[in-house]
Amino acid sequence: MVLTYWIVRRDAPASDALVSGHLYVTNIEAAIQHVRAVPVPDGTASSDLEIILHRRGHEIWRGPYDAAGD
Repeated sequence: MVLTYWIVRRDAPASDALVSGHLYVTNIEAAIQHVRAVPVPDGTASSDLEIILHRRGHEIWRGPYDAAGD
């Protein structure tokens, strides 16, 4: 499946993304693991960030960037 991802500050919209990109993955868990490895700008606390995953224009998952937040 093809997904679009955004890394945003907690509760921010995708339009305020610090980092964005596209993935071709077999499942959501693989996408989450991949995006959690994407570097964010220096000085950004990972605990304050979220990942937004979209597929075909629809949000399919939103959760913590920091794996400890699961």
